[in-house]
Amino acid sequence: MKRFLILLNCFLLLCFSANAKKGNEVKIIDATTQHWVAGMPAKGQPGHGEHYVIKLYVNTSKEVSFTGLWIGGKSAPFQVQFVNSAAPKKIALGDSLLLDYNTAAVEDKSAYRGPVYYKGAARIECMIAGRPHYFIIKEFRKLPDYSGQ
Repeated sequence: MKRFLILLNCFLLLCFSANAKKGNEVKIIDATTQHWVAGMPAKGQPGHGEHYVIKLYVNTSKEVSFTGLWIGGKSAPFQVQFVNSAAPKKIALGDSLLLDYNTAAVEDKSAYRGPVYYKGAARIECMIAGRPHYFIIKEFRKLPDYSGQ
């Protein structure tokens, strides 16, 4: 009986470690936010806002695409930028990417609430080989405020 429990324990440990490796296709390297102020407020534009940058590493040769970002529970229209390449290309194994979202402090009427509740500062939706995967960012690292001219 004791050997059976040890074997069962080893089997469960192997199963959980195999499942944990499946979640490593995309790694979150860093997530920052920076408050910015630039110029004088204009009609409909406050002249300040937040800039969010999420740095990711792609650790799979499967097809990867980023389909959604929610910050503070609301959708955030973002841009995918390649760290090592200026020209857009297909996302591949070994790529470092930035999800970039820059907002003015005006409420965005097109932003909508996320499809599910999540605990954390942000949620990323990613398609890997046609299957949805979700990543939670617990908190953003705050950078010093930026004041432009």
